[in-house]
Amino acid sequence: MRVGPFRFSAQFYDTKGQNSLNIYDNEWQASAANWDLEVSAGKIQICESQHDIHLILTNKDPTTVEVNKIRSVIDNKLIAGNQTEFQITDLQSGRLLLTMRAPSASNCVIGMMM
Repeated sequence: MRVGPFRFSAQFYDTKGQNSLNIYDNEWQASAANWDLEVSAGKIQICESQHDIHLILTNKDPTTVEVNKIRSVIDNKLIAGNQTEFQITDLQSGRLLLTMRAPSASNCVIGMMM
C-alpha cells in the first residue's frame, strides 16, 4: 500500500551528452542552456535547436509519467525512443544494444538506471 504522494526523480541529457533536465522528488529543474523549453498542461518539451525536440514528458495522472520522445546520449550510448519503441545504440561501434517494443515500467523503484 502506497503512503503519501508518489515521488519521481530522473536526470535527462541531450544528444551532446549535456544535462538538460533534472527531476528530484517531483521538483523539475531545466538547464538554462536548453535552446527552448515548453511546459503546459502536464507536458514538458525540450528542444536542442529550432526543429530538434529531444525530450517530451507528459504527466497523464497523479501516478504516471510518460516519455513520449527521447533522444539522449549518455556514456557514448544513444538512447532513442517514443511511446512504441525504445532503443540503445553504441555510438562508437554503431551496434544496436537494445530494442524494446511497447516499453513500460510500473510498480518499480528503478525503471532504468544507466
